[in-house]
Amino acid sequence: MDHAINKVTLNTENLTEVQLRILKQIHFLSIEAMKTDCEIEFFEKSSMLMQQMAKALMNSNFGSSDEFNFDAIPYAKQALEYSMENLEDLLEGKIAEDFDH
Repeated sequence: MDHAINKVTLNTENLTEVQLRILKQIHFLSIEAMKTDCEIEFFEKSSMLMQQMAKALMNSNFGSSDEFNFDAIPYAKQALEYSMENLEDLLEGKIAEDFDH
């Protein structure tokens, strides 16, 4: 069942083909993980979703500028580590959930 009122429009103008494929996978896996009632599928899709999110960060445009030597600093890895720390805090109840963004 489609809900026209809930359509999401994304500006993908400056994304590469790889980034677009990752974004499509994130969208698909998000829907599948949220709507399943099968435990195995829920865990598999959730794991795959998190992996795609990591790939999205590793394939981001951040650091593609020649202004700085981004190759010397693993920003994507640092961002993932920071995100995992925040996820752990969320799971432990140290961060309040906010769905209004």
